[in-house]
Amino acid sequence: MAPESRPLIRYVSAPPLSFAPDALEPHFCKEAILHHYHNVHIPIVEKLNALLNDDHVVGRTRRVFGDDYSLDPTDFAPLVLIFNHISYDVVLDYVRLALLHWLMWKSMRPNKSTDANRPTGIVASLIDASFGSYDAFKAKLIDVGQAAPPCCFIMVVQKKSGQLDVHGERWKNLVSRETPSLLVCDMWEHAHHMDYLGDRWSYLNAWLKVANWEFAESRIKKRSIDPEPRSNL
Repeated sequence: MAPESRPLIRYVSAPPLSFAPDALEPHFCKEAILHHYHNVHIPIVEKLNALLNDDHVVGRTRRVFGDDYSLDPTDFAPLVLIFNHISYDVVLDYVRLALLHWLMWKSMRPNKSTDANRPTGIVASLIDASFGSYDAFKAKLIDVGQAAPPCCFIMVVQKKSGQLDVHGERWKNLVSRETPSLLVCDMWEHAHHMDYLGDRWSYLNAWLKVANWEFAESRIKKRSIDPEPRSNL
């Protein structure tokens, strides 16, 4: 008699959006946000849960999470543990994608204005110190985004020196414990085609209008408290 199959254990979930789907208009339409969340992000998390329940992975998963599986599926700390302890490449691929999408949604906030959405406080000071001015930072971010390869994200990161930089690489290379990310922008075609038809320059200018500088500042402050983060979460 075949052993009874285990019920699917939901280690992680896609947190709900922190804004209404139409809240990023006029920069990003409701349909684009819903498509990205329901047809891209949620399937990534579902695939990650399925992988973590696979017989080939469950033994190592159990060593990470323990036998009772008493986890809050909305807590992203499990992803940090997976990143640090599970070495299966296919699992890590989905861990990276889940992390990057979580950071991507946190990196945006509603802004109905079409005026510049400039940072203030700590972030503004670090941008000036790192790039010379906000305009120079904006120019570099757009240059990096336009030159980035397909299937990539761009990140505003804080280096060990404290200075900021902009990275744009294929997603497999971007999750790093050395350069914690402050903001993440998705450059895959599904992120910008519906609104901007592949026009990266227009897409990046629109993204800057909704960049969540308060979230970036919170991550800078978190790093000052915990200078040795376990991942770039």
